[in-house]
Amino acid sequence: MKSPALGRQKQRSTIKAQELPDNNPVLAKDEVCKLLLAHAEIKEALRVPSHADSFTLLRALSHAPNKFETLRNGGLSLAEAMRVADLLDCALQAPQEIQERKKESRSVVTSIFLPCLCIVELVVCGLLVWTLETSTGGWNVGTCSLAMFTNITCKDQTTSRCAVDVEVRGTTGGLRFYTMQGWNLPVAYKTEMGGSNFEAAYLGDRLKCCNDENGHVGSCCSLMDQVSEIFCDNLALLGHTAYDGTECPSNNWDCLFLIDEVDPARASAVQPYTPPDLVSFIVAAGVVFIFLLLAVFWSLIVRYCHCTALDRAKARFQEYLKSLQPEARTAEAPKLRSLLRHLGGAAGMKLEEMKEERATVRHAADRSPIKKEQSRSPGQDSLQPVKRRRLRRHDMQGQNVGEACIKSEGLDWHSFWQKVKQEVRTEATFPTTTMGSEKAMKLEVKAESLGSEFHQKMAAWAERCAEFKRKRATWMPTRPCCPANVFFSNPVAPQEEDPPCVQRLSPKELSRLRRFFDRGHPMFAASLQIDTPKAPRAAANASQEDAGGAACMKMWPWMRDLPSNIWAGRGWAYDEQSGLRRLSCAGGAGAMEGVEVWEAVGTAGQPAAQLPTAGARSAAASRPAGDASRILPGNGVKPAKVLTKQQAKQSGIPNISWQSGLFCWRVDWSERSKGASTRHRQQFGISSFMKDGLNEAEAEAAALEAAKAFRAQLVAQGRIKEKLRDQSLSSDVVGVAYKKEQSKWKVEISRPGGGRRIQGGYFTSKAAAEARALELRQLHGLQRSVTASASRAELPVFQPKAPVPGVCWDRHGQRWWAICSGKSTKRRGFAPSDHSEAELEKAFSRAVAWLKKQRKEIAAQGNIESKARSS
Repeated sequence: MKSPALGRQKQRSTIKAQELPDNNPVLAKDEVCKLLLAHAEIKEALRVPSHADSFTLLRALSHAPNKFETLRNGGLSLAEAMRVADLLDCALQAPQEIQERKKESRSVVTSIFLPCLCIVELVVCGLLVWTLETSTGGWNVGTCSLAMFTNITCKDQTTSRCAVDVEVRGTTGGLRFYTMQGWNLPVAYKTEMGGSNFEAAYLGDRLKCCNDENGHVGSCCSLMDQVSEIFCDNLALLGHTAYDGTECPSNNWDCLFLIDEVDPARASAVQPYTPPDLVSFIVAAGVVFIFLLLAVFWSLIVRYCHCTALDRAKARFQEYLKSLQPEARTAEAPKLRSLLRHLGGAAGMKLEEMKEERATVRHAADRSPIKKEQSRSPGQDSLQPVKRRRLRRHDMQGQNVGEACIKSEGLDWHSFWQKVKQEVRTEATFPTTTMGSEKAMKLEVKAESLGSEFHQKMAAWAERCAEFKRKRATWMPTRPCCPANVFFSNPVAPQEEDPPCVQRLSPKELSRLRRFFDRGHPMFAASLQIDTPKAPRAAANASQEDAGGAACMKMWPWMRDLPSNIWAGRGWAYDEQSGLRRLSCAGGAGAMEGVEVWEAVGTAGQPAAQLPTAGARSAAASRPAGDASRILPGNGVKPAKVLTKQQAKQSGIPNISWQSGLFCWRVDWSERSKGASTRHRQQFGISSFMKDGLNEAEAEAAALEAAKAFRAQLVAQGRIKEKLRDQSLSSDVVGVAYKKEQSKWKVEISRPGGGRRIQGGYFTSKAAAEARALELRQLHGLQRSVTASASRAELPVFQPKAPVPGVCWDRHGQRWWAICSGKSTKRRGFAPSDHSEAELEKAFSRAVAWLKKQRKEIAAQGNIESKARSS
């Protein structure tokens, strides 16, 4: 039986043994670090940074090929070097204090840094919203441009300041247009020393070119270039510079406006507007947001960026350990144990895996004849679990930590690492499983199947679209850039930065294009067979003959802005040279029922001597319907003079018409209020769009789009009511209507001057009814002719020999415009019969005479009023 004193003595000796540095990893680590840090040369010998901590020193020392020589080179004495070498293995098993500090720092970031970042982000966003809300002061934001002088001319202004009309475009709530009449440009006054004299200049950077060469306010006529009729807020188109040498502004300028409460289409007030600088707010919010994301996802980023090479090395190490023979494993047991310790700490091996591998290595070590020189305690023979630590890079003779660890143990692992790298590259290049190889094979088969004729055509269309943009060709609905462009729901001209049209098609549009292609539609034919108009031939059925002949004579049988999904597949095909061409003659409304626009067939404007007499007309009307020669020139009755004219430019939409005299698209509508109907109109001139750098054709198209958007807005507001029209039961030929009672088409043509209507009868076929209506119009001289509209650049401008104030040339109306200003401004135009010098002088004289007469009347009226007041 053991005595209690002997037990207490043994326990006391055990405690003393544990307190020795040789048995306590923490004490061993403290003593080793104290010896190492006492010499400044040790960090240079270990090739670690000057700010390296104690754990980095221990790890670098364990990787050194010759530890004793390294310690001696670092300045340690012989006794100190031997002591450090003895305590190094025990010191490496000490827990790391850096993990606790990391956890503490992360908690500080979570509790302090994240809320601060969130508060800063909210403050920046709040300041941004507050700046946007308070910058306008309750006004509407838009873009403005000077349109014209309020009294049409720059002379004889009714006030001391120049009054102009401003066109305003709203930027919020859709595309809306407003007008502001009688707006005075803002002026800034600068007073000199003493206050006796002052200088006036137009306010704002966008109105700087409205000043004269001295930077002061000039005459009203200086606000507009007299040759190009462009106002001073858009003189960049002419390359002008301001008085300070800078370039003049272009395009519309930012402004604030208020909508008139009485007339919503007008603006009651306009003022220039400088948008607030939001770049600083956006940059600050973006930087704070990036830091916020980094703080939230920092642990995930560190885990994702962790080096995976050692993880793969750990797996290869396990395979290598299993492949070793028992004899080789016994001989390499100490070195394998050291390598396992480094791999487990750096690659993050699980605790269970490390215990299993360490048990295998320990079993091999027990059988090894190699014995340690130092005696260890029983608890130190079993390897303690090493906590997971992150491996930091540092310079160790150009080698990473894993390679240094392997070479420090003297193992030849160079071929092993080369094998691992080769396997990694192989895995990244080829699939590793059978399922992956089958999937790759399926993808290859699918890729081969994609190389069909349709996809080859898509590549050709993409190249054609790119070539179209390189040539800067003019896009039109009748001349698209490629066949894929016509399959958009709303075909538009491609922009230079846009990808090819085949890449911008939606899945539904691409599927529709594919169906048309697979069916062998003639739109995709390699060579198009364009039918030429043939001479009419006699037939038993006059309706079919006349309808076919009329259809062949026209080239474009519908409005140019008609959607492509209406005419696609109806006898028309895409041609690279001429756009869309007819493939064959379609009878009647073959292209589309109810959308065809018929033109005149015959010669217009014949002298009265060639007009048919009443007897000839009655004889022609009594002829059989199949005799088509009666309506053709040179065969009996000749066509009569055209009485009805039709504008060449058509919008194709009700309420929108082209005004050739004003060069604008006009929207007309009427509204009923209190039992009375009031007519309204809104004009969209091309001159305001030409200020954006567009040519005349592009400006006209932009004005039409603006008019359409304005009309759509009126329809949405209920101010214009759309009439539901069945296209299958309607015709664009005037005089043809469908009667539901008889279920037939009736032909009834009205005369321009009134009187008895011309009855054409009933027809079962719509094409026959349209052909009969055209025939009767030709026979009675009521056919329509298309009048061409001249472009704005083609209109001449004339200057009088002796200018008279108040008389100027109206370029749009091609007339002399006389303006008399008084209590009420009076205007009157005098148009010459032609542009000869005599007619121009005659019209100018009439305008001057009328102006003098009006001024005399105003002067006489003023004398009468002054006498009445004096009496």
